[in-house]
Amino acid sequence: LPFQGSSPLAPPSLLMEYAAFPYLKWRILTCPSLAYFGCPLTLGAIQPSSLVDGLRVRSGNIMVGDKNLIAEFYREKRFNNYMVGEIHVVDNRLTPNTRRDDFEDNATRDKFYTSFLREIGIPYSVKIRQRSRERSIAKHLEDAQAVSRRAEKIVERGYLAQLQKQEISNRLAQLMKNEEDVLANKYLEGLIQMVMHSSHVLDKQNGLLSESSIEVCKKIFETMYRETPSRAEAEVLVEKVLNDLLADWVGR
Repeated sequence: LPFQGSSPLAPPSLLMEYAAFPYLKWRILTCPSLAYFGCPLTLGAIQPSSLVDGLRVRSGNIMVGDKNLIAEFYREKRFNNYMVGEIHVVDNRLTPNTRRDDFEDNATRDKFYTSFLREIGIPYSVKIRQRSRERSIAKHLEDAQAVSRRAEKIVERGYLAQLQKQEISNRLAQLMKNEEDVLANKYLEGLIQMVMHSSHVLDKQNGLLSESSIEVCKKIFETMYRETPSRAEAEVLVEKVLNDLLADWVGR
């Protein structure tokens, strides 16, 4: 198919991140135009820095408007960022205006946008919304499992900082509000109680440390946990310090 020197694909290097392109497809819209596009639903919205997000519209070798020209013809404009590809118009009645930011206002232009809305805009809006809901549910489940594992670790080994214990308890309480399963709520409720009544990890060292050493280390752990931006990194860091200290004290 002739494209007057323009390629319907971005340079391959820009598409490497979105490899496995079986979702790229040709489609001939009702209003004569050729759409070559993909919708990588498993990846979510495509980052603007990739330079390939959104569907572009070309007339010959002229790009009409920008990547947002047809964004308003989805259920939500942001859905255009889930798409990648180009639409090449082949109807001579679709003529770019003098500013090249749209087509000349005529019946063919209206038919083109209507065709896009009916054949791509609405169907892919439905797919994107469905996939977004699925990702949201999966993320919620993953977060719930991660918080539960952290809580169970506190119950088993003790908490590293008061702030950690409070944050985990709050996260579990939030999960309870969003959980409809009765048994799951019972489990979360019991886990909250066990976390709130758990002991500090240093209090479980069976007299290995003096009370003054324990109090000093607790303050250090609190500061480390509070000042580290990532809670996951904070836990790893505090546990490393704890293990080093215990190894040193045992070796004395």
